[in-house]
Amino acid sequence: MEVALIATDLREDSRRYSEMTPRFATGNDSLLEGFAMFVAGPTGIANAAHVGGAIAGSIAGVILKPGKRTAEQGAPRRLDYDALLRLAPDEKSRGLVARVKENADHADVQRAWLDRLLVSLRCPQCGMGYGEVKPGTLECEHGHRETYLG
Repeated sequence: MEVALIATDLREDSRRYSEMTPRFATGNDSLLEGFAMFVAGPTGIANAAHVGGAIAGSIAGVILKPGKRTAEQGAPRRLDYDALLRLAPDEKSRGLVARVKENADHADVQRAWLDRLLVSLRCPQCGMGYGEVKPGTLECEHGHRETYLG
């Protein structure tokens, strides 16, 4: 029983635990749980479940780790605000262009405002709505294209 208490006390030492890297902390936790499981005997704690969870979490982390971004994916988009203003027919759309420009430092927020703007834009040649055929290129139902990336 004393061994389990010592292992628990070590695990709960927040100063030591917070200074560890996540990989080391996971390994340390697994070792302590395994030690308690085999040496201390039945303690009323599901040590095997903790060890199994740590192993499963480590494997899932490796499998689900996001891949590296390519240069194209990681490169910031340079929006041509003048092109967007030319396509904005009314004050509401021009206000949305201003919101897109204001949020240039926040890619997700900027994209949300850009999506809202693109839905409201109409082709100046035929008056139809646009669809984004590829990033930075809009096309209406009649095939008229506009770009908004610089």
